[in-house]
Amino acid sequence: MTGPQDLGGRRGFGPIPEPGVGERDVFAADWERRVFGLSFCSWVASGVEVNQSRAWQANLPDDRYYGSSYYERWLYSLERLMVEKGVASEAEIASGSARPGKRHTRPKVEPAALAGAVAELADHGVRRFREPDGEPVHAVGDRVRVKELDPVGYDRVPTYLKGRRGRIDERLGAFGHPADLAAGRVDAPGAHCYRVRFKATELWGESAEHPGDSLCVDLFESHLEPA
Repeated sequence: MTGPQDLGGRRGFGPIPEPGVGERDVFAADWERRVFGLSFCSWVASGVEVNQSRAWQANLPDDRYYGSSYYERWLYSLERLMVEKGVASEAEIASGSARPGKRHTRPKVEPAALAGAVAELADHGVRRFREPDGEPVHAVGDRVRVKELDPVGYDRVPTYLKGRRGRIDERLGAFGHPADLAAGRVDAPGAHCYRVRFKATELWGESAEHPGDSLCVDLFESHLEPA
């Protein structure tokens, strides 16, 4: 799935600003702070993985995605989570109030432990390392090519890398694959991940602004094939 978030290498969106230029406060308004807190609480209470939130955002229509602010997209994914998990209906979200007499879904974390679990997630993130089900295929120094795939599910491979050749710079270990996590398969075996180095001229051609540069991208084994 190539969603509207896949902007790398696309024209018409302007340059990336220099660090420190145009930066704003983390939360521009109080409602953004509340959306951030509610999202973390909901992920912990429902057992949802953050990649599910990212996948919901990536499924937004282009005009809705580009016309929304960062935390408006967070709010949308929070609403999808509530509907999918049976916490609220579309009608309840639209009205802003729960149906009278509704029985609430029991959270996976007891209320008394929720604050501590949310703080742990905010401070340390989620556990990423997973036990793989096999040995890594590629070794440092191997030449590889990014597969030209357009999977139906969630995909974090930038389109501008597909079909391009690079070299394995580092083996990073085994992690939960974003496609598995976005689909709720949180107990799937770990997938081997590699840091791949691409020459600027391989990505942008001989007209690359800085032809001597290179770009390192972390990619999973399922994204790569021998070059």
